[in-house]
Amino acid sequence: TIQEQYAAAEDYYKKAVDIAREPNDKEYLSNALNNIGSLYSKTKAYDEALAAINESYALRVSLTDTKGMVSCLNNLGEIYIQQQQYDSAAAKLEKGLTAAKNAVNCKPELNKIYLSLSKLYEAQGFSDKALAMHKLYAATKDSLYTDELVTKFAGLETRYKTLEKEKQIQLQQFEISK
Repeated sequence: TIQEQYAAAEDYYKKAVDIAREPNDKEYLSNALNNIGSLYSKTKAYDEALAAINESYALRVSLTDTKGMVSCLNNLGEIYIQQQQYDSAAAKLEKGLTAAKNAVNCKPELNKIYLSLSKLYEAQGFSDKALAMHKLYAATKDSLYTDELVTKFAGLETRYKTLEKEKQIQLQQFEISK
C-alpha cells in the first residue's frame, strides 16, 4: 500500500540524513532534509515537515543554492496552504517567485511556484489570480517540455553523426585492408 511505501521512504530518508550529517555534507543533507520534509507534508506530519524544510533552507542559504532555496520555499508554501495559513504561504511563495525569476537555473522551480500560487489564490477565493497563475504554470510547463525535447533531439543528432563517422571510418579501414 501507499502508506507502507511512505514508511519505507521515511526510513531511507532518515538514513540519508544521518549519513549526510556525519561528514557534515551540507549539500546532501539539505537535499535529504527537503525530501523528508516533503514526505512528512504528504503524510500530514506538518511540524516535522516544517522543521526539516526550514533546516534545509538554512543550509541552502549558507551554500547560496538559489535553486534549492526556491524548492524549500515552495515546499513551505505548500504546507502553509494545507494548514490554511495563507499569509505565511503567500510570504514564502512570493519570496520563492522573486528568487526563481532572478536565477537562470530555476525554470522547473519557477513552474512549481506558479502552480502553488495558483492553489493559494484558489483557496483564498481569488479566481482571476488563480487562473492567471495556472496559465503561467501551463505555459512554463510547455516551455520546459519543449526545452527537454530540444536537448534530447540535439543529443540524438550528435549520436547519429558520431555513428555515421564511425561507419565511414570502418568502410575506409575495410577498403584499406582489401
